[in-house]
Amino acid sequence: MGLPALDAFPRKLWARLVAREARQLPLSGMAYPDPAGWQALRQAIAAYLAIARGIACAPRQIFVTAGYQGALGLIARTLMRSGDAVWFEDPGYHMARDALTTIGAQLVPVPVDSDGMRVSDGEALAPRARFAFVTPSHQSPLGVALSLPRRLALLAWAATAGAWVVEDDYDGEFHYAGRPLPALKSLDRDDVVLYAGSFSKVLFPALRLGYLVVPECLVERFEAACQTFHAGNSRLEQAVVAQFMVEGHFARHLKRMRSLYAARRAALAEALTASFGDRLQIELQAGGMHLLARPTSMVSDRELVQLAEAYGTAPAPLSAHMLTGDCGPGLLLSFTNIPEVRAAAASCLGNLGEGDPKGAADEFETAVQLKPKWADAHYGLGAAWYDLGDLALALKELRTAARLDPRNVGAHRLLARVYVQQNDPRSAEGELRLALQSKPSAEIHFEMGLILGQLANLEGAAAEFRNALRLNPRFAPAHSLLGVTLRRQGDHAGALLHFRKAVAIDPLRVRGIMLHQLVVQQVSDGRAAQRGAGMAAVRLLYRIHGEQPQCVN
Repeated sequence: MGLPALDAFPRKLWARLVAREARQLPLSGMAYPDPAGWQALRQAIAAYLAIARGIACAPRQIFVTAGYQGALGLIARTLMRSGDAVWFEDPGYHMARDALTTIGAQLVPVPVDSDGMRVSDGEALAPRARFAFVTPSHQSPLGVALSLPRRLALLAWAATAGAWVVEDDYDGEFHYAGRPLPALKSLDRDDVVLYAGSFSKVLFPALRLGYLVVPECLVERFEAACQTFHAGNSRLEQAVVAQFMVEGHFARHLKRMRSLYAARRAALAEALTASFGDRLQIELQAGGMHLLARPTSMVSDRELVQLAEAYGTAPAPLSAHMLTGDCGPGLLLSFTNIPEVRAAAASCLGNLGEGDPKGAADEFETAVQLKPKWADAHYGLGAAWYDLGDLALALKELRTAARLDPRNVGAHRLLARVYVQQNDPRSAEGELRLALQSKPSAEIHFEMGLILGQLANLEGAAAEFRNALRLNPRFAPAHSLLGVTLRRQGDHAGALLHFRKAVAIDPLRVRGIMLHQLVVQQVSDGRAAQRGAGMAAVRLLYRIHGEQPQCVN
């Protein structure tokens, strides 16, 4: 979520700026950097904020950080105390939620509606809170904007309560209808807003550069905190960003990205509408880098995400962003890295989702003929042939997809399933290892554990099931099979522990545990007949645990 269009970044221009700044880097630039940030970059940010976001600030009020997480850490070390009450949007940005909880803040979930955070609810819940964390320009994750009356109410409350408002303007530059909204900080007459911005969304996240604008009265405290806790960021990268902004490249890049994102957003929305019709309600807000799709039927969005991942897409469930409330199921879909031609594949995937693999195969076949080197089309065609039961054609298309795009995790996982069907566990193991190199996940580790268990590699299988549980501690199937593996290794106490955890998480898995024991008895010990029985049991386990035939990409 929120990854900018890396395929459209001006890499040649950036490389020239890097080379030029590296040649001109003085000896002083190789010493320890200013913890508050390089002065030229702070000046460039101040000029940009004044023009683009309506924020009037001096360069000394700007502190260059390691992204938004760096800004959060700096705020926490300078102003926060363990146990401070913090208004937090519900639903809200999950990484900020986790960071604040780790710091020791007491989060006060404040509901969000079509006008943003309900300030009156916050005043009723915690009138003396010390902080309010908000995303007013494009609320994360609902995408709504904080209305002007509520902006004014929030600022008035903070001034009266002696609280601080932290504004996370993570993608405020991207607005597709009308003029971009000014920042909340631009209305701040009482100097109670700390404004956090980031270059991760507008340039690229590997920079790890962001910035924090603090009230004038806090500058000295933040300078002292930087000297103590912040080692500073690379002078070279800061110099390159500063020149990128001063020479006008930054403004031109933003203009191009707004146009590109508007086209990609429209293409994805149209493809989803064409594919799913009235089964999905697409909520297009005025800005942002993702869209929200709501299923019209009452279905778990987490289950929908699992199904979507099985077909090579990676949405996020809206429910994962909720603290206590319930804003209904929804899928958060990033469109920034989906070219229009790839968005058209959504209609093909819709046929698969509707149980029409033949229709999907026909459409993907057409796509392959039009673009023979389109890895996603070969992958979709392979998935369709797999659903139709033609393993030979599925194997051919999936191998082509993996060759064209070696990091296509979905192709590797589905190839592993084909090899399982063909009683070839060694090849299945190889494909899953390639998938893990590209994108480790609990599900892939679990599948690897299944294969290694079938190969009688109990130590390896146990390690893979533990890896799955490390990524997802509530993964009941992994607890079940780890219990079986430990029992086979003679660790009966450990086996019982994981069996109990599996039952506690999902009582319906009790039947699965008995099936697991059956599988263990059938695992290969070198004889061909038992090897076939073991592979049949692995295929059965794939179905028992609700796995879809296609795989995550």
